[in-house]
Amino acid sequence: MVDKSVLDEAKQLILDQNCEKAIELVRRVVGEGGDALELMNHGFIPGINAVGDLFGRGQLFLPELMQAANVMKAVTDIVNEMLVGSGAARREAVATILMATVQGDVHDIGKCIVVSLFKANGFIVHDLGRDVPTDKIIEEALSTT
Repeated sequence: MVDKSVLDEAKQLILDQNCEKAIELVRRVVGEGGDALELMNHGFIPGINAVGDLFGRGQLFLPELMQAANVMKAVTDIVNEMLVGSGAARREAVATILMATVQGDVHDIGKCIVVSLFKANGFIVHDLGRDVPTDKIIEEALSTT
């Protein structure tokens, strides 16, 4: 179980847009035997939600929102790597999922979080990335069935 003070720190690092320390925190917690998904679910995700709330109320501006999103993407990528490296995604697959953010939309933080959670729960995930043309998604869907 990850200590509440660490979860609060994770949330604050997203609010502070501090990528370097957020990455260090993930590595430290996992290195000490902590659960990366718990850190994500109860620390970083509440942090990015708070950023969205502040932005919606006009208390945070677009450059800060974008920087916080970049921090969130970085920690999500690291958690995904750790899940694959730990074998969490190697147990018998529940199902296969195709994920993409459609062309014209470059917002993929939520998609990356969902990918992490799917992988942690035994799904095989084909993540095509962001801003993906519809024909590429259809082509990939047909080839993976």
